[in-house]
Amino acid sequence: MHRITKLITVVVACLVSSCGMSGPKQSDAYGRLLTKTRAALIAKGDADSLAAAAFLSSGAPTNDGERLSLLARASAMEPTRANLAWLYLQQCIAIDTCDPKPIETRLHSLDPGNAASISGSLSRVSQSSEADEQQYIAAMARSESFDIYWNSTILDLTNARMKVRTMDLPSTVVGTIGHLSAVVLPAYGQLSNFCKGDRLSRPDVLEDCRKLAAVLRRGDTYITEMIGIAIARRVWPENSEEYKDAIGAARIAHYRMEIESKRSATHLRSTADYESYLALLAAHQREQDVFLAEIVSTGLNPNPPSDWQDSFAHHR
Repeated sequence: MHRITKLITVVVACLVSSCGMSGPKQSDAYGRLLTKTRAALIAKGDADSLAAAAFLSSGAPTNDGERLSLLARASAMEPTRANLAWLYLQQCIAIDTCDPKPIETRLHSLDPGNAASISGSLSRVSQSSEADEQQYIAAMARSESFDIYWNSTILDLTNARMKVRTMDLPSTVVGTIGHLSAVVLPAYGQLSNFCKGDRLSRPDVLEDCRKLAAVLRRGDTYITEMIGIAIARRVWPENSEEYKDAIGAARIAHYRMEIESKRSATHLRSTADYESYLALLAAHQREQDVFLAEIVSTGLNPNPPSDWQDSFAHHR
């Protein structure tokens, strides 16, 4: 799980290292800039501005209750926006006194095929009831996909921050991705841990985990897809077509992430580069399709050559 997360976030790390500030004076200045940006976003008061403000702080520990309040306001202002409901749900999950069920119900009504809408309740039952946990896993397995609205949320929050004109576009994009990746990713480990070990000797669990793997592989981020692939490799025999398909999909995904991490280090520099990136976010629902489009646009082969060595091939 750690290796998968490390590989997927390498692009963000490259961006931060090239655009971020270092040293105490720069950090203090950046903190003051974030405070100014946050205040301007709250004053602006529209849904995306409030959601963007919720993820900004001056470096001090974030007030979870205040963040929840801002996301609740944002989601209430535009109740038909699934990505705002998802942000609200993720923050609610982080607070023990917040009941995620009403938010899940609304998100499920907006996007009924999305397994992610059940993740809040799943996180609350995992330590107390295996039967309840299996019930939620089974419900996820009956879904169409597991989407966290990654592309649309980066686009919406970046645009909101740009409207207050406190930062340039590259810094805004990098900051938005960094804040979101640190806060709003669901507990993938819980899904992975359920579908492993002795549980898989039970036919009902095995069947649910096979279906869940397929749902996750259709998710809208690489990390979701990779968790699905990891589960698929556990629940299908090594000589099966399903297992071979998972191995092939993992090899392609690892290759594209590696290529994109190298490409981003040299090609994401100017405002125009970031404008092109935002245009791709607007054009594609899935993170994977953005990576593919960027690789193709630079004339690189999006598929691994036969002699390419996958350093992650043996990690599940």
